[in-house]
Amino acid sequence: MPTLDSFAAISESSTSKAVGRVATSVHRLVDDANEAAYTVGFRRQAAMTVALLEACAQAQENGWDGYNGEGVKTGAYISAEALLRVLPGNVPVPEVSVHPDGEIAFDWIADRQHVFSISVSDNGIVSYAGLFGGSKVTGREVFTGIFPAGLVTHIARVAALV
Repeated sequence: MPTLDSFAAISESSTSKAVGRVATSVHRLVDDANEAAYTVGFRRQAAMTVALLEACAQAQENGWDGYNGEGVKTGAYISAEALLRVLPGNVPVPEVSVHPDGEIAFDWIADRQHVFSISVSDNGIVSYAGLFGGSKVTGREVFTGIFPAGLVTHIARVAALV
């Protein structure tokens, strides 16, 4: 089964000398598939960025939550935005919020017993916690510009229930 990548390779190939109605139709289909893939990815990324900006806009200043919560830390925003940029396309879009300590949270929630949460700090530390029925997981990762692969597994445990 051809993938979008194989279609893209065909579309970008300048060595194709195929002509005729079939070749024109194939090239048009490949171009349409590339445009659709780009549009879906772009819209998804834009939606996540807007959610991040909206959450941060509500938590700009100290006391934003009525309980002396810290405002969003600039480093946390930068790290969170970078983490969203490398979120794999097969991972569902998270809910975005700001913690009272100024860190940014990404949450995947199936129900009260199946939750996974990532918290991004101003120094690029990604803390996570998950509840999967009777099982729990917690940990920390240093964000290096690549989405931590182990977190995808935990997100999938919750996403499978949605």
